[in-house]
Amino acid sequence: MTANHDEALLRERFRAIGLDAYRIERREGLFAATLYDVWTAAAGSDSQRYIYKLPPPERNGEFDVVGKLGAELAPWLPEGIVRFESSPKAIAMRYAGEPILPPDRAGTVPAAERLEAYELVSERLAELHLRTAAAAERWASEGKAAPYAYSREWADALLMQAESVLDRGEWAALSRIASDFYARYSASVMRGPVVFTHGDPHWGNALRLGDRVTLIDWEWTNVAAPMRDIAILVQEEPDDEMLSGVAASHATRLLANGLPGEYDDVMADFDLMMVDNSIMTLAWDVALFRRGDIGPERLREASERRLARIETFWNRTRR
Repeated sequence: MTANHDEALLRERFRAIGLDAYRIERREGLFAATLYDVWTAAAGSDSQRYIYKLPPPERNGEFDVVGKLGAELAPWLPEGIVRFESSPKAIAMRYAGEPILPPDRAGTVPAAERLEAYELVSERLAELHLRTAAAAERWASEGKAAPYAYSREWADALLMQAESVLDRGEWAALSRIASDFYARYSASVMRGPVVFTHGDPHWGNALRLGDRVTLIDWEWTNVAAPMRDIAILVQEEPDDEMLSGVAASHATRLLANGLPGEYDDVMADFDLMMVDNSIMTLAWDVALFRRGDIGPERLREASERRLARIETFWNRTRR
């Protein structure tokens, strides 16, 4: 850590849960939170590695989800998760491995490996969706989970930030699509069932350690269509055919294992979620570019792919 008092606080917190933090290393990367790898020891037990996470003060979504639904979500959460409630709020969790695919170059991995990775994550998401389907709306009514907002907030942020970044024609087309799409985008147009969704299962948030696949970063959870998670999972997929296959496979898995609904309705929800979440992801790409975290070539490649898919899936939603 950079400041002695921060390191002292971390060590004190781990001592409070019976662990001696004997090695601390800050993680570098494009993380919203500040992350530390912490190696710990306890009397009579082997050394264990933890991740210590300090979210920005305004982003306590994951902290709240763990507090309200930690027991129900235990099969998918990292093991040994602990919340530190005094300021600054933090979470510690046992090390759960590394991303199944490298987040910054997942699209360059051979197709067979990508397909295997999709299968692993889709299976874990299907377990989450199926086991929470009966409780999701009750959790929303009890204030334990928030219903999806169907907001154009990301679109407005994108249009504001991208006007000087995207080609003028691209920006105008995006503005036109956003106006049409969000004028009618609401819970009433969704046709399939709702479940509890992770909300951000990109490759950096799907970890594997041995045979266990763990989902991390539960900040954006919502009660929503299950295909919301798949629309986010496939954002970096370069092959349109594989993208469609992953979505179809997930819908089939859900319905074959008891989720009520019709295949066409679930896939129609996927089309809607692909427009919404492709806009959200493009807004994030533009924000990273404006911050200097990615270069113009990477932005160009990402924007070309996302803009094409936004238009494709928008057209599908108008049929």
